[in-house]
Amino acid sequence: MKILISLIVFLSLNTTFNESSYWMTNFEDAKKLAIASNRLILVDFWATWCAPCNKMESESWKKNEIKDLMKSYVPLKINIDHNKTIARKYSVSSIPNILILDGNGKIIYQTKGYMSKNQLKNLLEKYDLNTSYLSKDLINYSIK
Repeated sequence: MKILISLIVFLSLNTTFNESSYWMTNFEDAKKLAIASNRLILVDFWATWCAPCNKMESESWKKNEIKDLMKSYVPLKINIDHNKTIARKYSVSSIPNILILDGNGKIIYQTKGYMSKNQLKNLLEKYDLNTSYLSKDLINYSIK
């Protein structure tokens, strides 16, 4: 238990966040934090040149109601221009592309295209799960 608490503190202090401060940008750190904190990973694949992504950022992601729901997840923003390997791994061919992953990176849900605040709210509420019942399996799987 002491090691788990140390891991959570270490990751929360040393993870890479983007300018929005509530988004992580490092995939491996997000997976570790998801396992350690019993949360799913919420991934937003985007690009600076993507008009629907920018619209979603201002009209959906930045709303306080959505930010509050995101606390149940490990939020991860992946710029497809800088992280082509991860985008290919998940067959991201259009953006915005939202994924919900477990701590090992397995897809639980995927959707493509712009989502309004209400659509995003419904999605986040639907998959708001504590993964503590899976934690032993997730940790054992990730170690192998």
